[in-house]
Formats: sequence, structure tokens, C-alpha cells
Amino acid sequence: AAYAHTHDSSYLVPALAVLDYLVDSGDAALATRPGDEPPELVRAALLRDLARAASLASTPHRRAATRALAQRLADELGRGGERTVFADRDAYLIGGILAADSAADATSVARALAALDTLLRRVYAPRRPVRHVAAPGGAGRALLQDQVQVAWTCLAAARATRDPHYLTVAQDLAAVVERDFGDSGVGAYYDAAASGAAAPALVERAKPLLDDLLPGANATAARMLLGLAHATGDNAYRRRAEITLETLMGGAIGEGLRASSYLAAVHDYLQDR
Repeated sequence: AAYAHTHDSSYLVPALAVLDYLVDSGDAALATRPGDEPPELVRAALLRDLARAASLASTPHRRAATRALAQRLADELGRGGERTVFADRDAYLIGGILAADSAADATSVARALAALDTLLRRVYAPRRPVRHVAAPGGAGRALLQDQVQVAWTCLAAARATRDPHYLTVAQDLAAVVERDFGDSGVGAYYDAAASGAAAPALVERAKPLLDDLLPGANATAARMLLGLAHATGDNAYRRRAEITLETLMGGAIGEGLRASSYLAAVHDYLQDR
């Protein structure tokens, strides 16, 4: 991301070295201990970065690794009936494949789109927050991470297919985020909805910034809003992203790697200036 903004190869060279090491390490580079990130989420993150690398410095090895990783994630999505489906995690997996787009094979992309359509049928309704758990009785929790991951993935689907339905869903969820999670006085977004839909443990709301199991929710919100600004030409989305980044700037200073997604969102913002 820094290289795309600055064209300084001192950013690109170490990034490619790390990515190539991870690819060559195979499953040894993934989480293997209890409490580590689930391997499929690590693969999805790696796939996004591999696809970006393939667009900047393509090699046959990186292209092959991107296709193989997309196929593996598509297979894991196909086993969704065997596990509990969480909206934020599944959207992140699907988004990883769709972000690869032309670097992935057409079958993997088609399977990701089918998985997204299934997820939307199970957790989404217009003008309502996305449900956290895609199961009967799972409607009680409305979390920011679910909204922004599903909206971000719908934007990727809209780019891949040019189907206006996905853009409509992303815009609707952006409106839900502003209505139910926004802080109109200061800016940025709370982790849980303002209504009683939040889980008891989340009654005291916070504004998540730093990366954890998934990228920081406010950083993803900013990137989603910037994507909507680009897709629609509506500068109000860009202004909302700018306010979010400005509001949380102090919380990112000194946090190192845990602020990576915030930094990526800032680069997205600067790239369009």
C-alpha cells in the first residue's frame, strides 16, 4: 500500500520477501496452536496481499500460489454447513477471494459469489443491521465488524460482477452503520449498535481501531466508505471516512503492527487525493 502511494521500492522489496517466504512455508506459516487465529482467516489475509503483490510484481510462482490459495478458501467456504457461520468471518473469507478477482480462477470467484449470496440471505435484511450468527435465534447481536465486513465484501463483489445489487447492499449497510453505530458528536463508530440488540457484555461501547482476530473495525469502516465514494462519486462517503481516520488518529500512534489496517486506510485516503 505504501509503495502504491509513494512508488518507493524500499516498501515493496521487503513486502515481497515476506510474502514469498509465507508462500514457500505453506501451512507451517499458519496458526497451529490453540488460541491462534483460525487458519482460514490467515489464508484470507495472505490471499489479499498476494493478489496485491501479483498486480505490482507478478511472477508465475505468485500467480500459481494465488490461484491455489483461492481454490483452498473456496473449498472451505463450501463446507459452511459443517460449522457455525459468523457474518464477519465468512464475509472476510469471501472478500479475500473476490479481492484476488482476476488473479484467482473463475470457478473460485463464482463459488465465492454464491457463498456471498447465501450469507446475505441468512443474515441481511434492508435497513437492518446484519446478524452476527447465521443461524435461527442468532439475531440478537448487531456488531460493527459484521456490518463493515459484509459491506466491504459486497463492494468487492460489485467490482467483480458490475451487479448493482451488491452496491445497493453496501450503501444500505453504510447507512445502517451511520444510524446505529455512529457517534454524531465526535466521529467514528462504536463496536455495538445503540439499541438493545447488543450483547450484555457490550453494553459499554468502545470504538475498535486496532487489528485483532480481524482487521480493526473502524479501519475497515473507513476503507469501505472510501470504496463507496469511489464507486458512487458521492464525496459524503469520503468525508465520513476522513472524520473516522482523524478521530482515531491518536489511538494508532505507537501501536505498531496492530495499527496496520488503520495505516492501510490512511494510504487509501491519500491515494485518491
